[in-house]
Amino acid sequence: MSRSAHSSSSASAGSRSSKEARNGPHTGVIAASTEGNVPGSYSLNRADVADYLLRAASDDTLIHQTVAIAQG
Repeated sequence: MSRSAHSSSSASAGSRSSKEARNGPHTGVIAASTEGNVPGSYSLNRADVADYLLRAASDDTLIHQTVAIAQG
C-alpha cells in the first residue's frame, strides 16, 4: 500500500544530512509506503512528521504495519 498526500508550500534546505528530520516548515507533501522505503526521498520536515503521525493514528489500516514516510 502506497499513499501520498499533497499540499502547498516549499521545504527549506538545510546543511544537515539528507537522511533525517529537519526543522523546516510544514509542506503537506508526504509520501508513505507500507511496502518498503519511499524511493528517491530520505528526509522530511518535523512538522510534516507530526502531521502524518496525527493522521495515521486514526487510520485502522495501519495497525500492525511498518510505514516508511518521506517528503513526497
